[in-house]
Amino acid sequence: MFFVEADYFEKYGELISGISYIKNNYGPTPSYSETKKALDELKSGGYLIKNKENAYIAKNDLLLKYLDDKKLDAIRATCEKYYKLSVNDICLLAHKDPIYLGAEKNKILDFSFVRYRDEDKPDLEQNNFKNVKFSDDAQKKLLALIS
Repeated sequence: MFFVEADYFEKYGELISGISYIKNNYGPTPSYSETKKALDELKSGGYLIKNKENAYIAKNDLLLKYLDDKKLDAIRATCEKYYKLSVNDICLLAHKDPIYLGAEKNKILDFSFVRYRDEDKPDLEQNNFKNVKFSDDAQKKLLALIS
């Protein structure tokens, strides 16, 4: 979800879901309170049901009609870009993303840091963002975060 939101924001300057993401040790994570609210609405609306393993599954299509073609195409493009990667690889990339790097631990991610992403296809090299040029203001903010 994080990469779908980040890629869409990079291209269109807005988020698809509008959900805030938090920086934690595991990577960018949707805000607990916003996610809980959305899940409660889906459960109460009958869109999610519990299966035998006590896990929730979608009962019907989750109203994809509310997503326009531009958003659906962007979701497909991001899925195509990352689907072959393992969970560990995706985690490593998320931890290297400037959006994640620019946030303080347990604070909301600022998607405007997307402008510092490397334009090349993501890779798993040690220094994925070596060619990023930060503005003086961004350098000060990032240095303050790691100091």
